[in-house]
Amino acid sequence: MKLPWNDDPRLGHYIDDNALYVLNSISRERFVGSGTSYRFLASCKPFEWSHKTMIRFLIRASEEYGIELKNFETMPYAFAEEYEQPIFDEKTGKLSAGLEKAWEKYSEEYKKYKEFKKKHNVGPNELFPKGHMPPVQPKKYGWAYKWALEEMKNKPQTAKGKLLSRMFDNKFDITDLKEALKISDWILPMDEDEYSESFLAKEIFNSIIDYTSFEVMPDKKTAKTLRNDLDNYLESFIKNRLKMSSRERKVGEILVLQNPNIYTFNKHKEMILARFQEMRGNYGDTFEFENPFEEIPFEEDNKESIQQRYAAKQFLFMHTIYAFEKLGYIKILALGNNWHWANANDDNLKYYAKIQLLPPLYQGRKHKIGGTNKTDKISWSYDPSTGILSINGKPVQFKKNNFRAKVLELLTKNSRNINKKWSWDEIYEAIERKRTEEKLGKEEQDKVYYACEGITEQIATKSGVTEFLLFDTNTARINPLLLP
Repeated sequence: MKLPWNDDPRLGHYIDDNALYVLNSISRERFVGSGTSYRFLASCKPFEWSHKTMIRFLIRASEEYGIELKNFETMPYAFAEEYEQPIFDEKTGKLSAGLEKAWEKYSEEYKKYKEFKKKHNVGPNELFPKGHMPPVQPKKYGWAYKWALEEMKNKPQTAKGKLLSRMFDNKFDITDLKEALKISDWILPMDEDEYSESFLAKEIFNSIIDYTSFEVMPDKKTAKTLRNDLDNYLESFIKNRLKMSSRERKVGEILVLQNPNIYTFNKHKEMILARFQEMRGNYGDTFEFENPFEEIPFEEDNKESIQQRYAAKQFLFMHTIYAFEKLGYIKILALGNNWHWANANDDNLKYYAKIQLLPPLYQGRKHKIGGTNKTDKISWSYDPSTGILSINGKPVQFKKNNFRAKVLELLTKNSRNINKKWSWDEIYEAIERKRTEEKLGKEEQDKVYYACEGITEQIATKSGVTEFLLFDTNTARINPLLLP
């Protein structure tokens, strides 16, 4: 029996920001074709996830959606260095036992290589003259890598010997990978000898998995289904319909407690719009920018750091970027992380996006006029004596003495009020004409929230103009993009 999938976008609760990014990458076929191993190891792997977490997630997502996994490969040469040992004794200078024949062969080949370079007058820094490769010096391996080589050589018919051979030769499949994952997860006694077979097997299969990649290849129908599910999920995010399924979640092997208070979409939008406004003023409509609300230290698998970040996380960067794309506000030109240059410059790790701002973001909203989609500058005015908001010539009627109308009258009374970001306390006190000594109670909070929600939905329904108000659980204001 499978455990519930925490990051299933179809269940109506928040999924991990990282999971949304990887699912979107699958739907856009970023794990298909050449370069897949790089995307596994760097560009598409979330910082907070281990390589094993990434593999498990891709396997689970492929099983949930019926996606084919192909072209499995690992890189023994990449992790072999971790187990390499000197071939000459540091004290005596003697060659390690068992390498005599290999060293003799290497020496003979190297001698011929040098003679060839001398004969053809090849420069000292030209390594591969006319296709001649320099011979490879014999290597000596210890611990788990040595055990794996001996297991393949001496016990080729055992289950482990066969599995290791298939993985070292890149002839393995999903069944082999799942078996390798199972071995890497073995729970051993605290006092287990590090040279026991169980310890060595667990160690080498962890090394293998750390450099394993494969292609995730959804067919057109499946990719479309996944995109539709993600589109519906983002719609729920935009409309604040998502719930927190549980505060507890696993990030790889690390148990974290998530912040139960995720910002509303309007709050996300308000925060990111301020950044967009600054960037647009400096660089125009196309620019790159990093997530300004979170920095990640280089210790990617640092347990305490990951727990602290999830406990504090209220802003969801990937959610916001994809939501803006869905609304037609931006075009995503690139989305990922700054791993490739931050690592070199010793900067903090961050997620980043390269985007192009689109006219609906700063000229108004896409809305229906006369049955056709147009992007126009939105004009509006409110007459409190009649309770009518005129928006692009369309009247939206509010009941004059209703709390909604009073909120709208307050927020649109004059240029100062229109440009102001109001706290809920200020709104309630101004309308009810009573000062609150403490924060608003739940009844008063609900009154302000439902008034703002009702105003926004009524305007959207009658005029097609969405998000006339931006509001969250503390503040409300006229959308800055709709200001005169």
